[in-house]
Amino acid sequence: MIYIVTGKRNVGKTRALKELLKMRSNCDGVLSVKVFERDVFKGYGLERVNKGWQYPFMIWDRNQEIEGRQERIGDFVLLETGILKGQEIINHSISSEKDTVIDEVGQLELRGKVFYKQVKRAVDLQRGDVGWDLYLVVRIQLLKQVIEYFEVDTYELIRVEEKELTECE
Repeated sequence: MIYIVTGKRNVGKTRALKELLKMRSNCDGVLSVKVFERDVFKGYGLERVNKGWQYPFMIWDRNQEIEGRQERIGDFVLLETGILKGQEIINHSISSEKDTVIDEVGQLELRGKVFYKQVKRAVDLQRGDVGWDLYLVVRIQLLKQVIEYFEVDTYELIRVEEKELTECE
């Protein structure tokens, strides 16, 4: 089964998925988590599901040149090492037939980049009788495009309407 976690930007999609995954022990994949340094937002890291290991992935940076740059999207630079590590983790999860998490499927995957091959492979495999589930995180604004582009036939939608946990000062 394919589960798509969706909602607006910064509504808590990753947080909601992490809570859901606490009940699942046989899963792997990547979560896109915000990285802060001294309370200043620095970008995103990839967190390996159920392991807590984090890898640098996307740095918020307007103009600075960063070694190992792979892609730029808006004010973010995606690091090649993070992309490769994410691909490796997702490929391992699929090959191990574990419930697989890909957070998040967005504009770059719709252009055939970053985790495109992993999303395509996982969705295609889900058309058969596999013994594992696929969890995709997709912004509500891109939901229809992602479903059509990757030809997702059968799925269950998990809508995140508001932050599940309130932030304390």
